[in-house]
Formats: sequence, structure tokens, C-alpha cells
Amino acid sequence: MIDRLLTPAEAAEKLKVPVSWVYERTRHNAMPGLVRIGKYVRIRETDLEDFISNGGELNEYPKGTG
Repeated sequence: MIDRLLTPAEAAEKLKVPVSWVYERTRHNAMPGLVRIGKYVRIRETDLEDFISNGGELNEYPKGTG
């Protein structure tokens, strides 16, 4: 099965957060399922759903980027 790739706006809608929050996390590589396609950013839906069901365990920016 192929993972559906979400836009930052779709990911923000699922998370109930502003799109700017998603972009900030992607800038710090702190977004689960992050896929970069040239200048475009997408998020794997299954990884995002795992993130949600785990209670958002990826809470901190990677060391040295926050």
C-alpha cells in the first residue's frame, strides 16, 4: 500500500494547528513522515497518524536546532 502524502495545510487540519506551525516543524526536520520533493514539503499520512496516536511524542526540536 502506498502512503498518501499530505500537504502542510492538510496535515495542519488533521492536527488542528496553524499551517505556520507545520512549516516551522518542517524547517527544523521535526515533523514525522517528512518528505521533500524539490521545494515542496509533504507529510506521510500514516506517520502523522502514528504521531497523533502516540500523543505527539515528537515534542522537541532535534538537538541544536531549537
